[in-house]
Amino acid sequence: MMLFGKDRYRKLVGSACRSNLIGVAVFFLVGILSLPAIASDKIIIMDLDDIDLGTWTGAAELSEESVHCVAATDKYYSIVATGSGIGGTFRVSSGDAEIPYQVYYKEKKNANLIQLTAGSAIHNLKGKKIKKKKPYCKNGKQVVEVRMLGVDLAKVPAGAYSGTLSLMVTPQ
Repeated sequence: MMLFGKDRYRKLVGSACRSNLIGVAVFFLVGILSLPAIASDKIIIMDLDDIDLGTWTGAAELSEESVHCVAATDKYYSIVATGSGIGGTFRVSSGDAEIPYQVYYKEKKNANLIQLTAGSAIHNLKGKKIKKKKPYCKNGKQVVEVRMLGVDLAKVPAGAYSGTLSLMVTPQ
């Protein structure tokens, strides 16, 4: 038994196909229009090394730095640093003992070091502009420096202390 005649069936199917095609076309059009906004903001960080503060001999502070390269689509970026202490604080540990440390950042060779606060962003830093071919970023001038004060080191027992410092860079 046929509920619709041939002509009525063709009209319904044809109408449904046209509606689906329009829906698909709009979906892809929105997707295609959205891609450049996502793809246009790029950031690269290269040559960032682990920082080993070595052994404390009882004199002054320990400090070490890592020189690296940050490049962004339009050169400008933000940075947020977090540590492995409770709540992302800057601390290293050995068992129950912890040593706080300070983190400083410099965006270019002759700039002043900026002290970072765990979890807080520093904005409008200027790196290099991303090159169109490899290497995308080289001869970096950005510096992250870690310092442990002698007074904090003197309060803890000898041991092998370790922790993690994470840097998140975001294009602006």
